[in-house]
Amino acid sequence: MSVRNTVLALIKRNGINEFTLNELRSLCKGAVNSQSTKHFNAIIYKALWVLEKKGIVEAVKDTSDKSEKFYALTEQGLRLLDTITLISEPPKEIVNPKNPFEKVSRLISEYSVALAEASAEAQEYQDLSLKLPNLKDYLEEKFIDAKSRAAHFKGRLTAVENLLKEKIDATSSLAG
Repeated sequence: MSVRNTVLALIKRNGINEFTLNELRSLCKGAVNSQSTKHFNAIIYKALWVLEKKGIVEAVKDTSDKSEKFYALTEQGLRLLDTITLISEPPKEIVNPKNPFEKVSRLISEYSVALAEASAEAQEYQDLSLKLPNLKDYLEEKFIDAKSRAAHFKGRLTAVENLLKEKIDATSSLAG
């Protein structure tokens, strides 16, 4: 999922309509991967900048701190949020250091969710292109991108499942 889509999904999940850049950064911690804090801050700023340029959010007022603006969803942004379907998050599990496969199992869960989201997104673009033939070229690009992400997560999921299966097979053959 792109950073912008992640930001929009988090805004929807948390039910916020107005926010500052710092509030948005706090909201995105843990959901957006980055190499460093500086890189993370730049990623979120760029996503907000693009959302503003696309008319999805707008700067609405300055806070008492003149270095920070308030942003709000525009009508277009609110309509866009209505089209986003959130998938419930699996509960965060406590890592058990005695179970080395727990992290692998969590990866399977994460990749499965990402695969399902990308597949559903691709299907929606395909359905929309049938309903809105005048946007077919635009929607086809989005469809290809979503299909590519689905294939990416399918490959990751398969790799992790194979690892888990091989390790379980090796462990059970040693026990038998």
